[in-house]
Amino acid sequence: MNILMLGTTFPRRRGDGVGRFVFELARALARSNRVEVLTTRAPGASREEVLDGVRVRRFDYVRPARFQRLTYPGGLPDQLKTSWLARLQVPFFLGTYVVQCARRMRTADIVVCNWIYTGAIMQAAMRLSRVKRACIVIVRGSDMRLVEKGGFLSRVFLRTLRRADAVCVVARDFADTLRGYGITQVHFTPNGIQSAEFGLDRQAARHALKMGNRPVVLYVGSLIDRKDVATLVRAMQGVDAVLAIVGEGECRPHLEQLARDLQIEARFAGAVPAGEVPLWMAAATVVVLPSLYEGRANVLIEAMASGRACVATRIKGSRELIADGETGFLAPVRSPEALRRSIQRLLDDPELRQRFEAAAAERVRTLVPTWEQSAATYLAIAETAVRGKA
Repeated sequence: MNILMLGTTFPRRRGDGVGRFVFELARALARSNRVEVLTTRAPGASREEVLDGVRVRRFDYVRPARFQRLTYPGGLPDQLKTSWLARLQVPFFLGTYVVQCARRMRTADIVVCNWIYTGAIMQAAMRLSRVKRACIVIVRGSDMRLVEKGGFLSRVFLRTLRRADAVCVVARDFADTLRGYGITQVHFTPNGIQSAEFGLDRQAARHALKMGNRPVVLYVGSLIDRKDVATLVRAMQGVDAVLAIVGEGECRPHLEQLARDLQIEARFAGAVPAGEVPLWMAAATVVVLPSLYEGRANVLIEAMASGRACVATRIKGSRELIADGETGFLAPVRSPEALRRSIQRLLDDPELRQRFEAAAAERVRTLVPTWEQSAATYLAIAETAVRGKA
């Protein structure tokens, strides 16, 4: 089968952690299909390349490309919130993406759209090219936030989903919500994991990262508003541990200043290659995800697969992964006090932490598929959608 995948967040080079989950699905599908990814180009990225069997085509929507602001860093919804330049580039982005999609979809059997807005782009490309193709739209955490918010964009998104041949969601809560809006062709398709990459030796990891013997509270992810890392920094006041922050984004200068102002011992590692993330997970004592909204966050899946106790906010997606009080703790959003209590409890009680670590690793084994299993589920959905178009 010829599969065209659309997205705006995708690894910019081999080993890049940005949009890794899109690449992992594409790579798993490419083992038995022809897969091409159409995405925007980040500065320094190749226009065309093949990554582990996946053909990647990147396009510019503004010239010179160094002025592009919509999709890197942090993703389109976050850039629209924080950058006036990004908002000015929306018409150029949409027009270019529709034209590029109309060209590339001619040789595809099905188009897999990561995030709802690429589904809308694909449907516009079909009207432009007068080529009909089966379409799967994958709904993620930022999509659901906009759907539930209401207003014009929500109506556009819901119309896009109703026109799709299949809608795939990464969290069960999302499926229930969309069915409440009358979307019936919904499938639960969680992100996968390559479990063999995780579960490294803790002491060896600490030695490699020069972490010493003090407890380490770890955050991994983009440093953008919706991740609310500032709440985690505030939560570390009075906690005798090192805060390690792995990731990059526009909030980093503010977070570094906040840590200095509050006299928090924080280590900002910046963006690291995807292959180094298991090392950071292994070195951590506790992993924290303070996000305002998520799907089934890969960082939690990877932390649990590494056998690490986790603290996360009580939001859709995270509630499915963490059984509160059994495999980790859930806390209210924007509550540094609640986060601090949960972190401190895990640091103070090694037996509880070890119990959570074992339970978390077992929960991932039962709840989370491999990427190969996830790809097989998508392929079955795609085959049904293609037959429906025939």
